[in-house]
Amino acid sequence: TIPPRSGQVIDREVKDVNCVPGGVVTKGQVIATFLPKLFEHTVKQREAAVRQTKLTLTAYRGLTTSKAITALQVAEAEVNAETAELELALAKRDLELCNMISPIDGVVQELNVVPQMRVGAGATVAIIHQLDPIYIQMDYPMERLDSLAVGQTAEIELDAFSQETFTGKVIRV
Repeated sequence: TIPPRSGQVIDREVKDVNCVPGGVVTKGQVIATFLPKLFEHTVKQREAAVRQTKLTLTAYRGLTTSKAITALQVAEAEVNAETAELELALAKRDLELCNMISPIDGVVQELNVVPQMRVGAGATVAIIHQLDPIYIQMDYPMERLDSLAVGQTAEIELDAFSQETFTGKVIRV
């Protein structure tokens, strides 16, 4: 999901989609890429604002020695410089989010974007299901419950995969 916007950019335009529904993705793989140009410009603008506010702060501090400026004005310049740095950090975060990366290994269940589509904050780009580990809840005969212990190795056969046997571990009784 695209996080709530941190900058002034409202929509993102999808440049590339690198997966398909039913496809396997790995942790760190780029799922979709958004056009970065607007975000790059915003970062440059915020970097310029940081430079400007730092220069102003330096000048104001120099003027306090000659009592040409008040301490309140210096404090305001400090706040402006800190605010500009925070806005720059948010703009850099937005730029990093131009590459949407899979947080887990899994299978793409749903893909909600296509190239050239505009996507807003909070939009779900893809739903990925993690397949490992798989949790299975089983009914076990009460009279054989004494033979079952947490941590014990278990072999599981599923109707859906009748030719395979899965090995697991008992995590709860």
